[in-house]
Amino acid sequence: MPDPELLKVFISYSHSHYDAEPKERLLTHLSILKQLGPVKIWTDDEISPGQLWEQSIDQALGEAAAAVLLISPDFLASSFIGSTEVPKILERRKSEGMIVYPILMKACLWKRIPWLAEMQISPREAKPAWRQDGRYADMEFATIADKLWVDLTRELARREAAKQGLESQAKAEPELERYRATTQKALDARREPALSLPSFADGMT
Repeated sequence: MPDPELLKVFISYSHSHYDAEPKERLLTHLSILKQLGPVKIWTDDEISPGQLWEQSIDQALGEAAAAVLLISPDFLASSFIGSTEVPKILERRKSEGMIVYPILMKACLWKRIPWLAEMQISPREAKPAWRQDGRYADMEFATIADKLWVDLTRELARREAAKQGLESQAKAEPELERYRATTQKALDARREPALSLPSFADGMT
């Protein structure tokens, strides 16, 4: 049973060995968010032996408050990511306002991909976060993690406001039900026919 208070961050990435080191470094930065609040960083490394792969990914995507996309040549070349993960992420972004963070990890033809070209990508200057053998990676990843945390706190505040609204509604329901019952009783009383009194003539017969 998923924890409704937990903000799950889904990481979408290529399994290419070229992307392994940048991914692990980014995960190190994102893991710090778990110290700041109820955040869980989810990758498919968490799928246990024997679990259904695609079903586990679907469940994680359905529970995620945010998706971080590690854009690279291998990411864009992955048929599974392009046909399965990306459409579901974009649908949740459109229908539920899911937080989506595409991160340009390495130089690639991302501007030629329609769904990606229309989104704001990080870093803002569209320079690959992992460039010059990762020389600037920590600086870029720290900035990205900080921005993601700001968005997650907004989502947390939104959920808390919604929860408070539901609690207020739940507290008001009994009082509202009593009011409805009292009003209905008064209406029913008005509809009851008046008792007919015996007339004077009836007493003379």
